[in-house]
Amino acid sequence: MTLIELFEEYSANRSDLTRKCAANMRQRMEKYVLPALGARDIEGIRVSEIYSLLQEIREKNETARQLINYVGQCYTFAAALEYTTRQNPAPALRQLMRLPAIKDHYPALGYQQLGELRVLFEDKDGKQQGRNLTVTRQAVLMALYSLLRIGECAALKWAWLNEDTRTIEIPREHMKMRRDFRIPVTPQIAALLEHVKAFQESSGIDSEFVFSISGRRPLYAGAPTNLMRKHFKGRMVIHGIRSMGRTWMAEHGVDFAVAEASLAHVEHNAVVRAYSRTDYLEQRRTVLEAWDEYVNEQLS
Repeated sequence: MTLIELFEEYSANRSDLTRKCAANMRQRMEKYVLPALGARDIEGIRVSEIYSLLQEIREKNETARQLINYVGQCYTFAAALEYTTRQNPAPALRQLMRLPAIKDHYPALGYQQLGELRVLFEDKDGKQQGRNLTVTRQAVLMALYSLLRIGECAALKWAWLNEDTRTIEIPREHMKMRRDFRIPVTPQIAALLEHVKAFQESSGIDSEFVFSISGRRPLYAGAPTNLMRKHFKGRMVIHGIRSMGRTWMAEHGVDFAVAEASLAHVEHNAVVRAYSRTDYLEQRRTVLEAWDEYVNEQLS
């Protein structure tokens, strides 16, 4: 199968795209990639060849970034349909290009600045400021470790913890994308859960929720948002934690599909979803354990 044949089949299956997005994808691929590589068999295209094409438009940061995404999505589609056994070139291209970060809808520090978040977990004397803020800080730490959205963190229940599989199993109705999701319980998450359980027992809290002040209802998700705003207004929002983690994965060679699954992102292409029979749990466990070690190093 040639790259142009793959691109045409992939495009035909992207019914979820708006007309404008589909037109932009086609325009960029037909201008920068397909003239040189379109007639080539997808098995024989080397990463270095795609890299050379992108180098010619390196100053067009957003265009280069989008082309990496398009090529990666085409290869993910091809792998799902067993058209190729080639490794997705997108992670290697992101590593090679090291494109400057683009402005996100959500302000976020770079993952290299994660150590600045230490201020969230201490007051001026390095002490906790009371039960409310303590629970809030616990939820922020869980967001850092798990890369869940803060609303998903706040809703966590003890009953969802599966000690046999070492996962937290979140029902779809509590996930933004409305799909069941399993979080690998890393050593850092396990230690945090033990701390939270001990904290609740010592505070007289008997709750079905992991993060709760009253015991009767889950933590208000706005509390971590307000805590982040207090210390990083204009520089970082709570959702920026996920941007930190995703960028760290991209720059550490994590496979695109595994990285997207780690953030509970859903593949937009219906065909790829239909052929995908895994949630990459064990691969995600390895990635999340490495990320959590990095978080601890930066916060220590």
